[in-house]
Amino acid sequence: MNRTIERVIVGVALLLLVSVAAFTASKNGVIVSDNGRTVMVKARAQQATATDQSDANLVKIYDNLGAAYPKGIYWCCEGATISGPNSPGNVEWWDGVAFTPSANHVVTKIKLALGYLGGTNEVIVSVNNDANGIPGTAIKTWKVKNLVAGGTCCTVAVITDQSGIAVTSGVQYWITVTTNADDKDAFLFWNVNDTDQIDPAPSAARCYSTGGQCRQNNGKWVAVQQTPGLALAVLGQ
Repeated sequence: MNRTIERVIVGVALLLLVSVAAFTASKNGVIVSDNGRTVMVKARAQQATATDQSDANLVKIYDNLGAAYPKGIYWCCEGATISGPNSPGNVEWWDGVAFTPSANHVVTKIKLALGYLGGTNEVIVSVNNDANGIPGTAIKTWKVKNLVAGGTCCTVAVITDQSGIAVTSGVQYWITVTTNADDKDAFLFWNVNDTDQIDPAPSAARCYSTGGQCRQNNGKWVAVQQTPGLALAVLGQ
């Protein structure tokens, strides 16, 4: 059986909280779940080369990328939807992943497994404070453009920040990927990791639509235990 069909994200349990009509069954190799939360794509014949894997001098504050496998550091073809309100389905989807440092650190690099599917090729990435188990206020924000086509492996989007962001031991923070007024038609996804298929990862999703599809959770972050977790690395000093 095709691996794309076999793999299922536990995070689609959010379907119990959100009702979004299916907006495509299969178009150009892209399959979207009935609630719009999950994207699956066919692997592309021409794969992208893995990038920026030399981080020997940096501390791994949070990392589920398979750095030992440059041709498979994340699963290329399945992930959580990142989209603007004018994307297919007319629903805005944002996603976040929580991390808790085991010591005091300064974040200087973030690596994300993001895939582009259509519309404006850019997203907003931020480090956020925690607000009772969901993403809170943004500490620092970046605009990330020209992301690799979905279904290729294994280029990652890399953000570097020389000044760094101080994080405190035992305190939960978030990495979020969102859209804004400049990319209302953006349609992308955040790939899942290939290193842990068992343990749920603390995550959050936000659904917004003017059509009422998101019901009582419209415009609200909702905590999700997702398996596999979304693929990223948070590095620093």
